[in-house]
Amino acid sequence: MSINDFFKISLKKPICIPGLTEDALRELINAIEIEVNDTNFSGFVQSTNGVLVKFLFGPDGNFSGVTAKLNSQNIPLFTGVGDKQLGIFKGPPTNNNPGSGWETEPDLTVRFLNQPTDENQWEIFFASRVAIINT
Repeated sequence: MSINDFFKISLKKPICIPGLTEDALRELINAIEIEVNDTNFSGFVQSTNGVLVKFLFGPDGNFSGVTAKLNSQNIPLFTGVGDKQLGIFKGPPTNNNPGSGWETEPDLTVRFLNQPTDENQWEIFFASRVAIINT
């Protein structure tokens, strides 16, 4: 399969480029519109060994997970919003640990990981996926 099987690229508006200046290049980039012809391709990337990996987003725009198609089955690689799995993170919670889309689970962390009640002293903690758009 070639890239032409997946995308149709066309100009949204006519443009005139007298030379290849930065402004002209920006005008060209802003005028390009990409149309996906194959609805099964939308959201997919292909690994170096040919496995199709799909990033899933719900109708509200929130991350719903990542799957890989192996032997005609979609295998979840990362969970998304609403999943019942917990993530385990090392160190205390910060703005970047676990990061956007995660919410720490203090009660579960203290109870099952035997961590102190002060989150700054945690060596390990649980977090779960939450919506980051339209919340």
